[in-house]
Amino acid sequence: MSAQNQNHPGLAPYSGRLEDLINGLARGRPNAPALSDPEGLWTWAEFANAVDGFARAFAAMGVSNGDRVGFLLSNTRDAYAAMLGAMSAGGIIAPFSTMLSADDVKTLIDDADCKVLVFADAWKELAEAAVEQNSTRILALSNIDTTIECDVPRTDSNADPCNIIYSSGTTGLPKGAVHSHSARVWAAAMCANAFRYRPESVVLLTTPPYTNGSWMVVLPAFFTGAHVCLEPGFNVERFFTQCRTVKPTHAFIVPTQFQMIVDAPGFSPSIFESFHCMITAGAPMPADLKNKILDWAPDSLFELWGLTEVVATVIYPHEILTLRDSVGRALPFSELKLIDTHDREVVLPGSGEIVARSIYQMEGYWNRPKLNQEIQWFDQNGQSFMRTGDIGEIDEDGYLHIRGRVKDMIISGGLNVFPVDIEEVLRGHPRIEDAAVIGVPHKKWGETPVAYVIADDPGIDTGDLIAWANDRLSKFQRLSDAVISVGDFPRNTLGKVLKRELIDDYTSKHSTES
Repeated sequence: MSAQNQNHPGLAPYSGRLEDLINGLARGRPNAPALSDPEGLWTWAEFANAVDGFARAFAAMGVSNGDRVGFLLSNTRDAYAAMLGAMSAGGIIAPFSTMLSADDVKTLIDDADCKVLVFADAWKELAEAAVEQNSTRILALSNIDTTIECDVPRTDSNADPCNIIYSSGTTGLPKGAVHSHSARVWAAAMCANAFRYRPESVVLLTTPPYTNGSWMVVLPAFFTGAHVCLEPGFNVERFFTQCRTVKPTHAFIVPTQFQMIVDAPGFSPSIFESFHCMITAGAPMPADLKNKILDWAPDSLFELWGLTEVVATVIYPHEILTLRDSVGRALPFSELKLIDTHDREVVLPGSGEIVARSIYQMEGYWNRPKLNQEIQWFDQNGQSFMRTGDIGEIDEDGYLHIRGRVKDMIISGGLNVFPVDIEEVLRGHPRIEDAAVIGVPHKKWGETPVAYVIADDPGIDTGDLIAWANDRLSKFQRLSDAVISVGDFPRNTLGKVLKRELIDDYTSKHSTES
């Protein structure tokens, strides 16, 4: 028997690791569709063979248990096969954002201490610039030899780390959240149950593999054997075509994408007819847009709130209809609490910083021992929870309502001002398409709210807008200034507004000590 057959993961015993999900599907549904992209389709047997080929290739490179493998990837079959292959060889994958500068990618490569950096052809220049003065080995995904014969040592431990996900980074360079195989398998099971995944499901995915949102859509497909249709990016015309041809049952659609869909020429609500579950997350969905989607697809819209690090909540379609400003309740095997500014647990119903724990939470931040201590909070029974940095309210029925980030909260005249409240008022203006509120320094009040808005007419009078908003806001919430934004706000891949960039923009152009 050849070395390839002796070490083929399809013949290995189950150990509760991510690659076992793929191998199980290769056994049980070998000819069913697994992953497709514009270049073609793999069955589960073909996907398992591809994962095995990459596992042997990485083992031949010297990747073994605990070694970090960095990736700059596009949304393709080979990308996911390579990442699963690196995990199968014992490596810890670190997919990096392709939106970062070369210097920032280099910083993350150094942080993860990557043994190898694998890049898709589209990111060749970025990869080469990032490792220009670095000892990390660099390798094109298209040049990896997956036919090589090599023994791949197998481990039975599902407690091993499998990935470092560098989360959104809306306030600076992201930190790396480390998940074990066990945590990822549990996340796969929880999301599959919550989002109505079945073996017959067809999942349309347009977001890149470095975002945790993408993994929350792919993992349940690995758990159930659903077919994942990978797109290189989001394009409205291509979305319409895919909806007509492959008739997806599931998709991850961030609010900015939903807005592009409904604003596109030729849009018809019938485009949503095939969907059983449209998951939205990443940023709050404006109320008017949410109402439209609910009118057109009342049984298909799911809203997910969560952190790469620890926990997720889901609100289901029948709940959204009556609780449109809630993000639901925590998934099974997880728990939420609220704490006040003195770290005391809040008696519910109430509001405060959200702390959480779950069976699928991260092991901790990579290389951040001090921060890992700082983010812990212990309840009266000694149970450890993680501080999320998000402010929320939990009502008498246990539903969570997000009020904003602790770092985004504005303290004006000693009172807490939540930007989300002001933003929702501004979105109610007939000329305003979107709004983002920041806090800037103020000599008298400490901080004061300033609004950035996207208007249908850039010539809208800012004084009139401020007066209109302040008539509808409480005295302590009132705007001191407004800026009409040209084009969209700076955002990360999942649509979250990068408020740090707005603050820098405002403070570079205006006096903030008035």
